Formats: sequence, structure tokens, C-alpha cells
Amino acid sequence: MIRAWRYHPWHGRHPVAQTVVAAWCGMSQPKLSQIENGKATMHLDRLYQWARLLQIPANLRWFLLPEENDRTVTPSATPSPDPNDSDTRSRSAAGSGTLDRRALLRAGGPLACIAVSAAGQRPTGTGRLIAALLTSTGHTPDQIPPLEHLQSRVAAVRHAYQHSRYHQALDAVPDLLAVVRHARTVYDGDQRRLLDTMVAAVHQVASGLLLKFDEPALASVAADRAMNAARHSGHPLAVASSARAVVHTLSAAGHPIQAINIAVTAANQLGRDTDNATSGAISVYGALTLRAAVAAAQVQDRHKTQGLLDEADQAAHRLGRDDNQHWTAFGPTNVTMHRVSAAVRLGDAGTAVDLAATINLHQVPIAERRATLLIDTAKAFAQWGKHDKALDAVQDAEQHAPEEVRARKAVHRLLSDITHTCPPSTQRRAIEYAQTIGAPV
Repeated sequence: MIRAWRYHPWHGRHPVAQTVVAAWCGMSQPKLSQIENGKATMHLDRLYQWARLLQIPANLRWFLLPEENDRTVTPSATPSPDPNDSDTRSRSAAGSGTLDRRALLRAGGPLACIAVSAAGQRPTGTGRLIAALLTSTGHTPDQIPPLEHLQSRVAAVRHAYQHSRYHQALDAVPDLLAVVRHARTVYDGDQRRLLDTMVAAVHQVASGLLLKFDEPALASVAADRAMNAARHSGHPLAVASSARAVVHTLSAAGHPIQAINIAVTAANQLGRDTDNATSGAISVYGALTLRAAVAAAQVQDRHKTQGLLDEADQAAHRLGRDDNQHWTAFGPTNVTMHRVSAAVRLGDAGTAVDLAATINLHQVPIAERRATLLIDTAKAFAQWGKHDKALDAVQDAEQHAPEEVRARKAVHRLLSDITHTCPPSTQRRAIEYAQTIGAPV
């Protein structure tokens, strides 16, 4: 069933990668391969666990949970059956709880079903985004706006994301997804390929938003959709940009080795396709290399981390300036910021703080980047035992990008760590600040 879902045409010409699906399910890729090939023993208690975890409705399972044995399972509404459909004739009578596989696939597969229940349990904006991602929800206008107008809307969403206006982006993405998806079915040729790049771009933003809101598995879904759309476009830079989103989700989901491999492969392919002859190609190449460097730092591979950072540095000097080509924020300053991030992951707190001190924040135009640097600096100070400075850095980050601090659970966890490990002289201030921004203490 998993293999059939991965290869279903609903996902486009390319199947969903085993690595991505394995990350959603919390297992290794070899384990998923064993399950797909019928070589793994699957106990019912494990299926119970997954069903509860994913909140899969009873009418979409072939089994009942123990606590449901005494209850009647009534399927939710499904499209009217076609009496000429041979599958319809072979189904069990209505009310038996039998899974209508074809209706399920038409609706978007298992994840679409999970979305129905999952979306209702998250904040409204995130829930709408998840529903739009996994189903076909969203407002589709009667008339397709001009392509230039759609390009402006996509750019506005990306700008909102880069400047940490996450709730504004959350409000805009669901309807924009619906519009660009619908528009690409109307056009053909170069116009459809242009729309494919827009579909990829909006899914990249969706993936980033879901990571910001602590949803790495669903962010992987969005990144995979971005990659499919980019491949349809045939545009090397769109493909490489979407690969960045895939790499980011793999790192966030705890798969840094796969993230490194995909980033390096995508960067090399971009080099072959474009010879890195334009500023855009150099920027995306460098951004991919930086993502690979940070993933290498996650696995404490100092040699590979340094090599990748140096390679990105060469690309930045070739570019010759700090820029935001293809929304990468790439340039010499961005390389230094990633050196800070890598040093934090390697446990080199002093190095991270020293590097951060060399960066002039006033020369960093993108709010999300400024806040990220300050949060990395806070982590370094916390590692170093300088909790008062760590708290100062988090508060500074909020001044630059309030939602980066107030809306992110990762920052809340950092504050909680500071609160529980700092000396009494700092603890009261840390608790008061955490309460002010709604972080648990």
C-alpha cells in the first residue's frame, strides 16, 4: 500500500522518495524498503501505535483499535458509487468500515485523510496550510489572474516569509497554492513551465513555514511537492532551489547524512547544467553548499563542514556581494553567519561568539537572517554558560523579528533551557521574559 501511494500519479511524474516517507513514519529508509517488499514482520500493536499517532479515522483503516471494538464504525461521506464500477460491486455494504481505496487515492492518499483531523487540532493558520497542502482546499477564482499578477503574489509571500511575517504568509499561502495549481492546468508551453516554477516556489514557502511551526514531517511533504513542480518546469534553478527545501527538511527531521548527499548532488548538477555562469546560479549553488555544511556539523564531521564552508566562501567571493538572488540571501556575510551556525552545532561556543561579533547586523537586510544569527549566538552563550548574554541575544532577536521568537517552539525550548540552567541572578528575568512571549517555563 505504501509503495502504491508513493507511485500514485497524484504526486506527478516522480514518486515520493522512500527517504522522505520513512522520515514521516519515524523509521529508517532500509526498514521502509523491507516493509514495501514484504520482508518485515508487522505486528498489529505497531499498527495500533501508528494509527493513534497519526489520528487516522477508523473508516480509513482495515482494523479497529482495541478501544473501538464495542463501537460501530460509520464511514464518512464519500462520493456516490458508480454502479458500473467493478470495484463498487465488490465492496462490502455501506457501514462496514471497508476502505474505499480508489476514493482515498482520488482524495490525495493517506496524508490527505490525516490532514482532515490534524488540521483541526492546530492553530487556524497552520491548519489551513496543512489542509491546502494535502488536499485541494483553497479559493480558486473564476478567472485566472494575469501571470504577472501571480508572480507578484508569489514574490510578496516569499518577502513576508523572509522578513519573519509568518502569520501573514500563512494567511496567503493556501489560496495562492490553489490558484497557481489551477492556473497551470489552463496554460501550456512556456507559460505552464513558468507556473510550475511558481507552484514550486509556493511549496518552498509552505515547507519553510511548517518547519518554523515545528512540523518537519509535513514540511517534507511540501518540499517534495516543490521538487515535483520544479522538475515539471525543467528549470535548473527551480530544481536546485527546491532541493534546498528538501535538504532543510531532512536536516530538521534528523537525517543529516541524506541531507548532505542531496545538497552536494543538487549543487553539482546545477554546476553541470548552468556552469554557474550567472549570479543566480552562483547564489543557489552557494546556498546549497551552506545547507550541506550545517548538516555536516550536525554529525560532527569537522573536516567536511570546513571544506563545504570554504567552497561556499569561494562562491560568495565570486559573486562579490551580499545579495538575495532566488531568495537565497547568499553572499560573504551569509557564509560567515553559517560558520556561526556550524560552530554552535560543533560545540565551539567561543568560535561562534567571536565570528558573530564580526558581523554588522545593519548590513543584513533580511530580518529572518538577523534573528537567526542572534538566536545562534544565544545558543553559543548558553553553551558557554553565559546565560545573561544568551537571554540578551534572544531579546535582541525579538526586536528584529518578533515572530521568529514568539511563534517558534525551538526558541521557546532554548528559553526553557536558559531558565532551568541559569543562576538565580538571571533566572527571574528569564522567567518573566518567557512568560511575556508566551513560552512555557
